[in-house]
Amino acid sequence: GAPEVLFAMWEPQSVPRAAAATVRAHTEQGFRVLALAWRPLDCGPNAVSDVLHQPRDVIEKNVTFLGLAVFENALKPGTSDVIHSFLEDAQLNCVMVTGDHSRTAFSVAQQCGMVPQRSSALVAEVGQPGGDVDFTDTRLPGVDDTLTLSEASNALRKDALLHLVVTGPAFQLLKPLTEATSLLLQSRVFARMSPRDKRDLIALLKSKSDERFVGMCGDGANDVQALKEATVGICLTDDSDTTASLAAPLIARTDTIDAMRIAVLEGRAASAASIGAFQYMFTYSVI
Repeated sequence: GAPEVLFAMWEPQSVPRAAAATVRAHTEQGFRVLALAWRPLDCGPNAVSDVLHQPRDVIEKNVTFLGLAVFENALKPGTSDVIHSFLEDAQLNCVMVTGDHSRTAFSVAQQCGMVPQRSSALVAEVGQPGGDVDFTDTRLPGVDDTLTLSEASNALRKDALLHLVVTGPAFQLLKPLTEATSLLLQSRVFARMSPRDKRDLIALLKSKSDERFVGMCGDGANDVQALKEATVGICLTDDSDTTASLAAPLIARTDTIDAMRIAVLEGRAASAASIGAFQYMFTYSVI
């Protein structure tokens, strides 16, 4: 599972000292990292049944560290070109919403051009369950420079190359705060987002942004709620049997975000044609 989740379950003596630093190093390069752990269970003859009926907090504790599984998180062909066309040509705001690690998400955002390559991340996360939001400045390697909300706002205002990355738990705590709304609307990267977090973010963007039109594309079951909440929700898949494709308002028979570019082009063309036809008919009737 997620390294930050398993860190709280591991037997301390089984975890190498460099584990956290190794996770950070790989995620900052854009890799996906899963932590592996195990523990023996004292079960009777009905082992499977016994385990299935045990609460998770009873089973998922005091586990022994096994290692880290690192996966390449390569961009699909054409992704950077589409993002560039959205940001520069279409003048659209692009936001990444993912369940990946915050630093993995930020690295991918840099690779695809959603944020500048030379930029740094200011990560908003909840360190302990039930705790407050910590803003961690990643410009100091190996050092957690934690800021308050007001300090984070000032830092982002002063440094154009510092970008906010918001995790799901932090998003839920910041969402009700009026002073945090502007930060959330400016952020381009949201990580460790659950299906509920994604839906709530779409709702926030619709209610607070000037345009009030929010498009969403996704390809998995975790995206279904957000796809339904969006003004335009498009499922990107070449498999018509996936959960997202069955529930999404619109389906693109492709698994690349180039479908969003085509949708925007066709939508704007239809809008321009409709307005042009109306102008012609109005002018004709006046003449």
